[in-house]
Amino acid sequence: MQPVEDFMQQFFTDKAQINRAWVEHWASFDQKYYAPDWIERRERGFLLFSPPEVVEHVTQLEASAEVITSGFHFRSTQHRQRYHLVAAAGSWQIRRIDMECSLCHATGKTKTGSAPCPVCKGIGWISGDDAT
Repeated sequence: MQPVEDFMQQFFTDKAQINRAWVEHWASFDQKYYAPDWIERRERGFLLFSPPEVVEHVTQLEASAEVITSGFHFRSTQHRQRYHLVAAAGSWQIRRIDMECSLCHATGKTKTGSAPCPVCKGIGWISGDDAT
């Protein structure tokens, strides 16, 4: 079975390569239709210049794993992500990705700690399933 860390590193490497190709693919379109100052402000640039995510913690069971990473950029802010993996043919597949709640930062509580976070409802994470 491929180690979870190796799978995630390959995922980050392949994702960065796809992002570079995507930005390059759209460059001629952007130059044709957008003013240069608008192109500079576009959020596509973060795909090229953001450092890759870093694995912070891995919890592995026999046929599943949970990986928490740091360094994911969303709307100019870094967030942690939580990947839910399932074993598949000697390797892994990503089943779901959750993003750290931007209000409580995965604590599940308000700043005072007296109530559940109103954004994530006390869970600390925004589920990829909730985005649909």
